[in-house]
Parts: sequence; C-alpha cells; structure tokens
Amino acid sequence: MNGEKVMTKNGPKSRVSLEFGATLMTKFEEVQKTLKAVFVGLEPRSYLVIRLLGVGGIQDFLYEGTRVVVKYVSAGVVYGFHSTVVGYFFRKNMLLVLLSYPETIETYELRKEQRIACYIPATIISPEFRVNGFLLDISSSGGRFAFPQSSPKSKLSIQLEQLVTLSFQLLGVEGPQDSVCRVRSLSQEGRTISVGLQFEKVEEPIEENIRNYVEQVSQFLTEK
Repeated sequence: MNGEKVMTKNGPKSRVSLEFGATLMTKFEEVQKTLKAVFVGLEPRSYLVIRLLGVGGIQDFLYEGTRVVVKYVSAGVVYGFHSTVVGYFFRKNMLLVLLSYPETIETYELRKEQRIACYIPATIISPEFRVNGFLLDISSSGGRFAFPQSSPKSKLSIQLEQLVTLSFQLLGVEGPQDSVCRVRSLSQEGRTISVGLQFEKVEEPIEENIRNYVEQVSQFLTEK
C-alpha cells in the first residue's frame, strides 16, 4: 500500500511521539542494510536513546556525526526523521546509541480506508504460537491487535513482516472471520503488546463483512 509523504512540524524542534519499547528501523550512513532497534528514551529536544538489535561490528561506523534515517509506525502512520550519532555505549550484547533530536519529522499516511475503534476478542495464530487478545481498531485493510504479556520475562517470537492468521468474530456475523495478515508494527506499553496488522489475503465475503461492520458502527458513532 503506497502512502503519501508529508513533511510536518518543521521546527524549531519537532515533538517525537514514541512509546518506550517501540520498534524502529534505522539506516546508518555507510552501513548497507537497515537495522532494527528499540526506543529506550529521550531528553526532550536534546537527544534520543535507542538500542540496536542483533548487530556486531557496527560500532566502527558510530563515530560522532554519522548520519542516520529512522522510521517507525504509530497508529497506522509511518513516521521518519533524519538524525546524527552523538555517541554510543557498548557492553556485552547491549549497544545503546545516542542520536541528536530531529529538527523535522516526515509522515507517510498508510490508511486509505475508514478505521474504527473497537474491542473485539481475537486470536493471532502461526506455526510457532497462538495468542488470544483483542482488536482495538479495524478497517478493511487491517487492524491493531493487543494482548497482555504473560510475564515480564516471557518472550514471544512475533516478528515484523511475519505472516499470521487473524481470527475474530463480528457482531451479527455467523462464524469466525479468519484472514492472513502481515505484521507491520510492534510496540509495548507496560505489559500490553500491540501488533499492527495488514490484511494480505481476505476472502470476499469476509472483506464485505468487515466493510459493513465498519460502516454500521461509524454511523452509530456519528448519530446525534
């Protein structure tokens, strides 16, 4: 799904809205591949702290002033900004990087269909796991699934771009609605993990059921 690029918040320094633990995609100058990172924290309008995942030897490129492009997904929108390396801390398997606070933020609107907030019991399924939770919003292009982490130390092998099956029940529709989805975003707040899903393969009757549901709920919410 193509999005329209929009420049927003042009200064003096833009406000970065990121949840702690949010997944970031980073592209460092002179490094060929895009690297996954986790948002750790920030000093408002001063610097950001991220933790790079599964990389070795990249610290050779993290000299002060190295340019980097950072992208992340929040509430159905892809955000991106340019930054530079301020410094880094490396110990054992942990690599923390300090980045300059962005002057501007770019947005890429992904949503083309109407989306509504909801609270629908749902399950995501893959060969490796089966997780029960709730859909917190839905449209004909996808939705946001959330579930509680069983314990602070537990790990779940959900990965960005992974294909999963989403199963949920719509009010007034007989039988579960099962569709293949691609994981587009991952974030965590406290013990709640949110998974942004984009429908990959939707059978026509299910797609029609979703559209009807969204339309009916939207009309109900806008009635005075």
